[in-house]
Amino acid sequence: RAIWTSRQTTIFCEACVDEVFKGNRPSTCFNKKGWNNIIEAFEKNTGKKYSRDKFKHKWDGLKKEWILWNKLKGSESGLGWDAAKGTISATDEWWERKLTEVPDAAKFREKGLENVELLDIMFKDIAATGELAWAPTSETRNYTKHVTMFQNVDVNI
Repeated sequence: RAIWTSRQTTIFCEACVDEVFKGNRPSTCFNKKGWNNIIEAFEKNTGKKYSRDKFKHKWDGLKKEWILWNKLKGSESGLGWDAAKGTISATDEWWERKLTEVPDAAKFREKGLENVELLDIMFKDIAATGELAWAPTSETRNYTKHVTMFQNVDVNI
């Protein structure tokens, strides 16, 4: 079983986003070239070697978490952000109401979903409809923001 640190998950997500924008995810998952590039980038940046199945399992798990996070957030406005916890800041009443609707999201009350901006790019056009939908033909300006955000980060793994 693979043990994923927070930083390794981020590296995986960054590699996935790169492959999305290279066009190596033609449907709901990556093609062979995309998976090979992700695996190569991950190994290069972490020194860890995992099988393709481990990466696919991680992809599926992250997708499930992202869907849960978005069910929790919904399209509500006026929510705050608790920077210390990295999650939504809302009244106890709001949390109680939302957790009756989405009970599995209770874990996000104390700590939000990590890498949410990367996960949005990875999943929003394949796992959601309506206002969260995005198509590969959509503008890529948000990706530029994410790439710039990571260019100046010095991280020890």
